[in-house]
Parts: sequence; C-alpha cells; structure tokens
Amino acid sequence: MNSFKNLSFSLNMFAYISAQYYALTRLCYWLFNKVDLIYTEMSDFKFYALLIIAGLIAVSVLDVIIVRISFFCILKINKTLPDLRYAVLFTKIYSVGFCAFLLMFLFSDTDSMKKMVVFLSMAIVLIRVAYLNIMITKTDLEIKYHAIKLGISEQEIRKLVKQARQDRKRSDLIIRNIKNKVHEISKKDIDF
Repeated sequence: MNSFKNLSFSLNMFAYISAQYYALTRLCYWLFNKVDLIYTEMSDFKFYALLIIAGLIAVSVLDVIIVRISFFCILKINKTLPDLRYAVLFTKIYSVGFCAFLLMFLFSDTDSMKKMVVFLSMAIVLIRVAYLNIMITKTDLEIKYHAIKLGISEQEIRKLVKQARQDRKRSDLIIRNIKNKVHEISKKDIDF
C-alpha cells in the first residue's frame, strides 16, 4: 500500500465529493425558493401534478449529467492508483456519510408538502450520486489493476468486459428460448 497515493486520492476525492454535494445542496435550495414562487400562482392539484412531473424529468436529466461528470472526474482522480480496498472504503464512508448528513439537513428545512416533493426528488439524486461514486471508483480501479496485471491497455480490458456482457445477454436469450421450447413440448405432451 502506497500511503502517498492513498493520501493524494483521499484529498482529491474529498474535494470532488464535497464540491459535488455542495452544488446539489445549492440546487435544492434554489428549487425550494422557486417552488414557493410558483405555488402562489396555481391551484393545488395543478401545482402538485406539475411538481411531480418536473421532479421526474429533473431526476432523469440530472442522472445523465451526474453520470457523465462523475465518470470523468473519478477517472481523473483514480489515475493516482490508490490501494483498491482503501479507495472503495474511503469513497463508501465519505459518500454515504455526506449523503446521510445532507438528507437530514435538507429534511429539517422541508417545512411544507410542496418542499417535500422537491426534497424527495433531490433525495433520489443524492442517493444515486453516492452509489455512482462508489461503483465508478471500484470498477475503474479494478480495470486499471487488471490492465497492469495482464500487461494490456485499459481500453482493451473495457472492450473485453463489454464483449463479455453482450455474450452473456446472448447466452441468456438462448437459454430462455430453450426453456420456452421445452415448456411448449412438455405442455403438448400433457395435452395428449
């Protein structure tokens, strides 16, 4: 275990996760303020319907943006090649801890039902961010270490992983088709 690489990873990941959650917290408070402004102009039913639809759209759009940003930033942070167990454990503890703290903090500021809908949408995003941070860190470092161990590039490993996933989907489809044929044949035998 190289302590300098782990320290460098820790500082970079700490800065990245802090900035990420700070931006999401600011977005949540901005949405709280916008909800208060919009609510005065609409009836309750229209407001909640619009809020739920907007929340679902926002969650899906934020998810795409966050996945791309997280993937890019974490790949840059992982170039220091920290110890795999240390990196995953640090990311788990910090991401989940920060997420839990922010959820409690934002929930305490949720004083009405209209803000509760915004809070629930942002809670989904915050939990998804914690999951993404952990999974991207783990898979990227595993790929990096396998590439070093096998002496091939990371891109080749990623291609092999993608090909294995496609082969698995094809084999699952073939097995499913065989099971359906066996089920049809056994059903015909029972009918006679």
